[in-house]
Parts: sequence; structure tokens; C-alpha cells
Amino acid sequence: MTFDVFLSEHAEMFRQGLNADERKDFETALLDVLCSDPYPDGVSKIVLDDFPYQPGTIGFAHGDFWFTYRFHNETTIRVTQAVWRPGSPK
Repeated sequence: MTFDVFLSEHAEMFRQGLNADERKDFETALLDVLCSDPYPDGVSKIVLDDFPYQPGTIGFAHGDFWFTYRFHNETTIRVTQAVWRPGSPK
């Protein structure tokens, strides 16, 4: 099953600030990796059930990016935050 994804205003602003190569990597992380299997795996996708995250929030690390997201419904993911991953050279 493939999922749809939409970005919060914050995540979209982050995406808009990326250069063309960074944007390609960002979109690959979301569209090719996350949307193909968004379920927590305990490795690159972890449940964040502590403050300040809302219940149901999942953290996703890929490449230089760190995302937080929640399932909007059975087929849609809402990315609530997108930032440079801690330790990234960016």
C-alpha cells in the first residue's frame, strides 16, 4: 500500500529553503522511503510518546533529515516537522 503525504506549514517552509539537490533528497526520503512503509520499526522510525510530542507522533530519520509525522487517516501521513538531523553537516 502506498500512502499520501502532506506537509505542515513548518515542514513546507523547511522544504522551500532547500537547494535543488537537498530538495530531491528530501522528497526521496518522504515519497520513496516513508510512504512505502510508514510504520514504526524501532530503527529509523520510532514512536515518540514523550513530551513535547502529541500521542501518535513518529520520528523518522533518513539521510540528513529528521521528520516527525502522524497518521492523518488510514492512507495519509501528515509531516508535522522537518529539520536537519542532529549530527548532519548542514
